[in-house]
Amino acid sequence: EHGWVKKLMINHKKAPLNDRRFRQALAYAISQRDIIEKGHRGFASPASYGLLSVDHEMYNPAIPTYPYDPQKASKLIESLGFTKGKKLTLNLLSSTITAAGESVADRDGEIIKRQLEKAGIAVELVNMEQTTTDSRIKKWDFDLAVSGHGGITGDPVILNEMILSTYGGGSVNSSRYDDNPDLNSALEKSVLEMDQRKRKKLVYEAQKIYALDLPATPAPTPVEV
Repeated sequence: EHGWVKKLMINHKKAPLNDRRFRQALAYAISQRDIIEKGHRGFASPASYGLLSVDHEMYNPAIPTYPYDPQKASKLIESLGFTKGKKLTLNLLSSTITAAGESVADRDGEIIKRQLEKAGIAVELVNMEQTTTDSRIKKWDFDLAVSGHGGITGDPVILNEMILSTYGGGSVNSSRYDDNPDLNSALEKSVLEMDQRKRKKLVYEAQKIYALDLPATPAPTPVEV
């Protein structure tokens, strides 16, 4: 069961990250398969761009997807005005993790940095302790950040908690994204809906909109053993 997901957190409050076309370009620039093989030694599965686990009973299999395509990502970025003469540089925060009793850099950050640079985005990778990373995310003092959380196989209210600012309780794993009224409405109604068939329809809609807006980009879901 895939109940945990890695995410690329995005500061959607600042340009050009506040443009969903740019966020979609980031998704095309990232190869989940590459992260799985190089960062997780194959012990992970591609995540759904709708955030809920593919194992979830309310998982929507018909949401938008972003097959790895650095050329398409590059063209999208250029169409937004970032050409060779106007270089774009983003910082990417990555926390240290404990491995074999030692503090080491999370490899996912290094892999994502290389992938984004193939699409023409210069990336400054900043490795720091988790508490420092969390503090900067909370204050919106970042461009991109590697994060992750569990709960994606449980109650769909996890979507509200990991998307909307009003439900996340200040969680640094939440996108705190309230900019799309249709997404807000689907999520709010889904919490109140008692009819499971109607609720599933709302959760499907929320996943579809989330996958289009991508306020954070889901990355691989590590295999739970």
